[in-house]
Amino acid sequence: MKTTKLIAIVILLVAGFSFGAQAQNYENAIGARLGYPFSASFKHFFNENGAGEVFAGFRGWSGFSSTNIGALYEYHKPIEGVDGLQWYFGGGASVFFWNYKYDIYDDFPIPILVSWAY
Repeated sequence: MKTTKLIAIVILLVAGFSFGAQAQNYENAIGARLGYPFSASFKHFFNENGAGEVFAGFRGWSGFSSTNIGALYEYHKPIEGVDGLQWYFGGGASVFFWNYKYDIYDDFPIPILVSWAY
C-alpha cells in the first residue's frame, strides 16, 4: 500500500514538473497541498476572477489514518504594481474521515464546532 502511494506521488510530481511554467495564465491546474494532510488538488477557472478547487488527501501512521475531501470557491484579484501576481479570497468546506486501529478511543467524544466571525 505504501509503495502504491509513493508511486502515485512520484507520477503526480513528474507530471507537474513536465509542463512549462506559466504565471497565472491557465484555465485548469493540478497541484499539491503540502500540509496536514498532504492533498492533491484540481483548480478550474470559471471566468477571469472566479475559480473552483477540489482536493483530496490522506495521512496515516501506526494505528491512525485520516482522509480528507473538500471544495473551495476562490475570487482572484491582481496585485497592483506586480505584474502576473494575484491574491485571492473565498470559502469552502472540507470533511475529514478518521480511523483508529486500537480500541483506546472507544469512548472518545467527537467534537462538533461551528464558528462564524465578522
